Order: sequence, then structure tokens, then C-alpha cells
Amino acid sequence: MMNDSLKLYTSSYFNKAITNAEHCPVSISVSKPRWPLVFDVENKLSILAPPGYLLKEEDPEVYRKEYLGQLEHHGVEKIGNLLGRMAERANGRPLVLLCWEDLRKGKWCHRRMFAEWWEQETGQQVEELDYPDGPVRSSGSGGPRTRKERREAAQLSLF
Repeated sequence: MMNDSLKLYTSSYFNKAITNAEHCPVSISVSKPRWPLVFDVENKLSILAPPGYLLKEEDPEVYRKEYLGQLEHHGVEKIGNLLGRMAERANGRPLVLLCWEDLRKGKWCHRRMFAEWWEQETGQQVEELDYPDGPVRSSGSGGPRTRKERREAAQLSLF
């Protein structure tokens, strides 16, 4: 089921570092932008989109419980097979799973919940794709989000 060559990232539709030459953009949101992006969204994976009733949920723990329940319902094998088929058509380009939230603004997001779940289920890490104006590697759970924040946290942990 798990394709060893499957490379996944997450990001926002607003990330201008995404190019179709280097990435295979995949929508995992209920809707995608109606305006032109700097890249074309090549695929949609609806089973990774949150159900509509969660879109107004403000409590990340309630959201997490419901969304992880959805992932468990579909299961890692089904999701892995769908991602694997998309990766085969991507000709070696990594898949970038996209939604709306800009993690640079401290928001939490279902794409990072998926990334954490995927890593727990498969052992494969799914990183947030860096933005051209600076890296973001937030789990969406309030941890250090930038290289500077991670470096500062690591330095503090030495004391």
C-alpha cells in the first residue's frame, strides 16, 4: 500500500513558492480559490477535506476529534492508495496538499492535523512547504513555527 517514493507536503493556496514544474498541487479543502493562482491545482482529494459542518467550528479540539474520526473512517490504506495513484501521475513531483489557512498567522488547520495523523499511521513525515518569504513548519498546535522560533526553543531547552 505505502509507496516509498511518495513525497508529501502541505501548504496554503497563498504560497507563491508552489510551481507546477516542481510540485503537484492537490486541493484538500471544500472549495478552492476562484481567482487565478501562480500554479494550477491538478487534483482534488475530497476525502481529506473537512465536512461542511466543521467549517465554522472554532474549538480546535472538537474539530480535531471530528476530523480524525473522518480519517479513521476512510483509513490509511484507502487514503494511501489514492495518494499513491496521484503520485504516479505526478511523474516524481511531490504532492502538495492545499487548503486556505495561513499558518504564518498562527492559525491551526486540518492539513496539519492530517500530517500528524499520517505520520502516526505510516511513520512518514509531512512537512509544511516553506514560503518564499520565510519558512513555516507549524503543527498547527501552537509550537514553534519558524526556523528562528525553533532555534530559540532549542537554545532554551539547553538550560
